[in-house]
Amino acid sequence: MRATSVMRFVILGAVGFGIGGAIGAFLFPFGILLGGAVGGASLGLALQDSRRVMILAGLGALGLLVGVFAALTLGAGFFNYAEVPITAIVGAVVGASLGAAFRDWRTILGLAVAGAVGFTVGYLAGEFLRFARPITGLVGQVGEVGSITVAGLVGGASLGMVLGYLESRKPAEERRARVR
Repeated sequence: MRATSVMRFVILGAVGFGIGGAIGAFLFPFGILLGGAVGGASLGLALQDSRRVMILAGLGALGLLVGVFAALTLGAGFFNYAEVPITAIVGAVVGASLGAAFRDWRTILGLAVAGAVGFTVGYLAGEFLRFARPITGLVGQVGEVGSITVAGLVGGASLGMVLGYLESRKPAEERRARVR
């Protein structure tokens, strides 16, 4: 698999989870299911496998729902609603749930770590844009929806990067045959 193929994963992951983040933030709480499904389906599109699109959409929806619930539950009890651990938990659960589709511990672990780091870094970047408007000169205010959208963009790109890399490292006999 060439570098352009990995970039396809990065771009589709970023776009899918960015759109999913915006949907989830606007339509909370029901948008969580739709946002996770859009993000997961985008990674399925990068795989160019219609069956995986459906599987990853379902796992993305389930992962985001369980991740938000677990993060808020643990965040209330242990972290006093601190945003960084909550975002890391959500990202790790989403990544691990998407990795479960591949039934490979390396993929599950890789996507869990990528989700935790990517969504956390993205959320912090979104918060910077939200509160640094006078410094950056941004017109208007980014707001919470903007922070979650940026988290989705960065988190989705990191999930796509790891998934693309792991798919490119598979032996040729394990990859799906493509006709050109």
